[in-house]
Amino acid sequence: MRIPATFDSGKAAMQPGGYDSYQMSIEPYTDIYRSPEQRFQTLLSLWERLIMPGVQLGVVDSTPDMQQLMEIAAQYLDLPELKQLLRQVTPEEQMMSGEARQSPTTTRNYVRRSAPGPTRSGNAMQALTMMGSGNGNKKD
Repeated sequence: MRIPATFDSGKAAMQPGGYDSYQMSIEPYTDIYRSPEQRFQTLLSLWERLIMPGVQLGVVDSTPDMQQLMEIAAQYLDLPELKQLLRQVTPEEQMMSGEARQSPTTTRNYVRRSAPGPTRSGNAMQALTMMGSGNGNKKD
């Protein structure tokens, strides 16, 4: 946005407060050039470090779009062939692919047994007993 104005340093020096009376701040900012590969690496880093963990933790409400990420990768990395590597799979193709799927209805039976668990001393005693029984059969 341009605002036409003239600024005379002599008159500004005579003003009460001088330059400070304008309450102006200038922050120099120059956009840093990043190659498309660098931009994609930054995007991928954000994907791995922020988006996916956020989705897993439930703090990101949106669904990550893998298809869109692949399109950006194809564009930024100049790899139009990347789009040819992935294709949409119909539900029928998924069923015919032979992948083992878990049944939507499952039953589980929990059985509780009152048996003592193994302990270090019990394991050592059992090992000694087995070693003793193996040597007891031999006669010197």
